[in-house]
Amino acid sequence: MSVKKRNLYILMVANLLISASTTMIMPFLSLYIETFGDYSEAYVQRWAGYIFGVTFFSCFYFFTDLGTNWR
Repeated sequence: MSVKKRNLYILMVANLLISASTTMIMPFLSLYIETFGDYSEAYVQRWAGYIFGVTFFSCFYFFTDLGTNWR
């Protein structure tokens, strides 16, 4: 097996584990944000969505050709 193919398999497994662990925290993220103060449910859900979405946006930005061409 070539080094490139082996590295691709390692990256695929790592990406799967990171994505799985990120989606596991989603149900508890809004509960954690509620502990910061007395906020409305819509406010908490909006910020939970922002926090959850920024992880995937940063992966898109830093690990694609689009991100590497902008730097």
